[in-house]
Parts: sequence; structure tokens; C-alpha cells
Amino acid sequence: MFYIDGVSNVALGVIAEEEDFEQRAPLIYDSYAIPGKDGNIYSERNYGNVVSSLSLQLINMRKLDDVYQMFTGKRTICFKGRKSIFYFYDQLETSRFGIIKKIKAPYIREPFWYLEIDNEYPVDKTIMNSGNIYARPLIKLVGTGSIDMSINNVRFQYTFDSDGYVYIDCDDKKEYTDKGSKSKNIHIGFEYPLLNPGSNKVTIHSGECKIYIQRKDRWR
Repeated sequence: MFYIDGVSNVALGVIAEEEDFEQRAPLIYDSYAIPGKDGNIYSERNYGNVVSSLSLQLINMRKLDDVYQMFTGKRTICFKGRKSIFYFYDQLETSRFGIIKKIKAPYIREPFWYLEIDNEYPVDKTIMNSGNIYARPLIKLVGTGSIDMSINNVRFQYTFDSDGYVYIDCDDKKEYTDKGSKSKNIHIGFEYPLLNPGSNKVTIHSGECKIYIQRKDRWR
């Protein structure tokens, strides 16, 4: 069973012939040929999107319009306690096999999966990434004054203002509260913290604050 934008496939009136959501995203790379050297040199870059399709069987003919609507545009699919973003942009192809109507739903999926329920976890001296690839977390700091801290080998400083908290988005590389950007309050280089699979070290060099984290687990 899977859920699309919170609705189960059964409630929607379809079943998948194969719930094949676990393809690994392609690793994008550059290839270089060096004159006089056999073979090529490869340089790994990042992960691309997964391009695939779902083969669905319609089990409730009265739900066909609902199925067409749900499998259109940007959607969140949850499967086995994890979630990822899917894009259904291409034509939905329908066919009939006896009394069964089949629907082929091509999709584009973002490279990674995250926990379906992603609460704010309090952080002490370590952060555990239970996934199988590096994660770019969402960090929340709550405090007063200034904090100087490191996560793994990335060190940064933040000065709290009257808001008393800040979110640091390590994926989009921005800092904010409900009142707007807080980029002027942070001192950090181009690199933002990454969480490797397993245990990640947190060090407070000076100051005090409470630390919470989301998106700490990621799977490819």
C-alpha cells in the first residue's frame, strides 16, 4: 500500500501491479578522455531524478476521474514509512485487459526519500543519520546572545536577536524565522553542514542554545 498526498491507493480505487518505488537515483558524472591514456577519467557530481512509471489497475470504475486528478502535477508519495516528491506531468495511458482497466502513470521522482513523519529532534553531542546517504538537515537553534558551534567539520556562528530562534536550511543555504531572512545574523562559509550516514559530531565552542533538527535521515 502507498499513500499519495495522504490518500491511500485503496481509498483512491487503484492498486499497483508492482510497487516499485525503490530504484536508486542516477549518479551524474563527467567523463574526460586524456590523449594517450586508455579509458576515461570520471568525476562524480550529484544525483539526478528517477524517471519511471506506475502500472495501476482501477478497482473502482467510479473513481476514474479522481485517479486522473490525483496523478497530475506535484505529489508526495509515502511508502513503507518514507516519503518523496513525485511529479506526474506526462499523459496517463489507459487500456483494458478483459474487465480490468489499466492506467500507466509516468512520473519523475526526486532523488531521495525522507522519514514520513519528521519531527524536530533535540540534539546533544551527536546526530544520528539512519539513512544510507548524506543528509542536508533543517536545523533550529533557540537561545540568546551568540553561539559558536560545529557540526562535523563545518563551523559557524549565529547571533540571536529578539526572535530568540532561527532555522538554518542546509539544503537551500538560508537562515530565517517567521519574520523573514536572518542571513545577516550568521557567519558561515559556502559549505553548510552535512550529516553522513551514522553518527555525526556536534561541538559547542562558545555560548549556549537549544538545538533541534529535522531531515536528519535520508535514503537514496
